[in-house]
Amino acid sequence: METPTMTHNATDAVRVNISASGDQSASHWRSAENARDALNRTRTSAHEAVDRQASGASNWVDRIEGRGQGLSDVPLRAWDYSRSAVQNHPATTVALAMLAGYMAARLLDLRRL
Repeated sequence: METPTMTHNATDAVRVNISASGDQSASHWRSAENARDALNRTRTSAHEAVDRQASGASNWVDRIEGRGQGLSDVPLRAWDYSRSAVQNHPATTVALAMLAGYMAARLLDLRRL
């Protein structure tokens, strides 16, 4: 009597082949069926685990891409805000620019000492 052997074919199905000379007992068939069922359960749970991980990774990539696109708009929004502030308050803008220049000159003058 030969022992059961495991073979793996190209369609990713696992089969248990039992070859014998004709007097196979029912217990060999049951153990082969049990082994096939266990392999199918293991394969199914492994595929489900991989699918869950891939789905989670995909969600993270989507979130990161969304944040990256929002960051690329920051310079355009800052430029639009600055332009509208200058147009709406030109005197204040000039006064702030003069104050910033004066402060920069004082800071640079302190460094010479």
